[in-house]
Amino acid sequence: MTDLETTILRVIRELGQPYGLEIWRATEAALPDRIITFGSVYIALDALEEQRLIRSWEGEAVPERGGRKKRYYSARPQRGDYWP
Repeated sequence: MTDLETTILRVIRELGQPYGLEIWRATEAALPDRIITFGSVYIALDALEEQRLIRSWEGEAVPERGGRKKRYYSARPQRGDYWP
């Protein structure tokens, strides 16, 4: 797993059920010495989903977004995780 993927997974666990823009903003804040693009975040999200570490789903269409849906993400519990 790359540093970016690890950071994104941590961000998702901290935020609960964020959507892409929230993940990007929090990842940028967590890695201030790196340039983080939207594309790199979505590539990492795809990789994490392929590894079954996260899951995603589409929310409702939002008029403010021109009727487009947001894609939300959440971490899947892993063996040995402690969820307080």
